[in-house]
Amino acid sequence: HNLAHQRSRVKLFEIGAQFVAALDGVRESAVIAGVAIGPRTAEHWDGASPDTDYFDVKGDVEALLARTGHGADFSFVAGTHPALAPGRTAQIIRGQEAVGWLGVLHPDLQRRLDMKRAGTLFALQLDTAFAARVPAFRSYSKFPSIRRDLAVVVEESVAADEVVQCVQSSSCAVLQHMTIFGIYR
Repeated sequence: HNLAHQRSRVKLFEIGAQFVAALDGVRESAVIAGVAIGPRTAEHWDGASPDTDYFDVKGDVEALLARTGHGADFSFVAGTHPALAPGRTAQIIRGQEAVGWLGVLHPDLQRRLDMKRAGTLFALQLDTAFAARVPAFRSYSKFPSIRRDLAVVVEESVAADEVVQCVQSSSCAVLQHMTIFGIYR
């Protein structure tokens, strides 16, 4: 409806009930779900903005999950879902438990819905994904922060999330934040 009315930049979310067929009937759970379609930024005289993509929405979801205080506990694992495009889908895992999905709308659904652009979607279980801890106060360090830029060489088949988990499991409490900001081939 938004796209048909010349609203090319759409970002929507909703919190509500999800009903899933189970062996013992229908299971209901609370979820937050969202979709992003269209240009990354608003129209500008300097030129067209590239479309919002999987990684833009993944960054939004990661920022949302970081608010739980357990951001490092989440991982994005390549997966398959009937509503999402093969090869552009991730299951969101917290510890050992699946808490949601992220991916680009499946091309078959895009055609059936008569959409000119594929949207990127996510859905997260509220009860399991957003169990949070109350942050504790820590005094400020008397030393300035230090930023390091490291380059590592890994096989093409190694997922970025695996690199992050490896570094975090090998580091001490001094490491507070890590970002993969480039891929060189």
